[in-house]
Amino acid sequence: MFAASAALWIYPMATHDGAKDAQVNEAVVGTFLMFVVGLRLYRGSSWRSDAIVGLAGVWMIVSPFVLGLQDAAVDSGSTVLDIAVGSVLATASLISLLILRADRRAEAAEAARHRP
Repeated sequence: MFAASAALWIYPMATHDGAKDAQVNEAVVGTFLMFVVGLRLYRGSSWRSDAIVGLAGVWMIVSPFVLGLQDAAVDSGSTVLDIAVGSVLATASLISLLILRADRRAEAAEAARHRP
């Protein structure tokens, strides 16, 4: 998640390639995700952080089409990056949510076994 967020944040600044609206979208979402994922690494995973990352991933998948429907310029390179990073973020957050759910179920089962 951190690497995908960093790519999303750094790519527009490094290349200056493509439409400015797509670059601004990538930079804003990337900066926000760097903060959320950094907190997630520091404090540990929670369903809230996974949901935020997942929603941001879905937005990155949808944003080229939403921006395109508003007659904003979207470069094909930016579209590929947005969809790829969005897919990675959405998939990683879904996997993390499933792992978190399994851990909670295992803790509940373990606690039930140790009750007198």
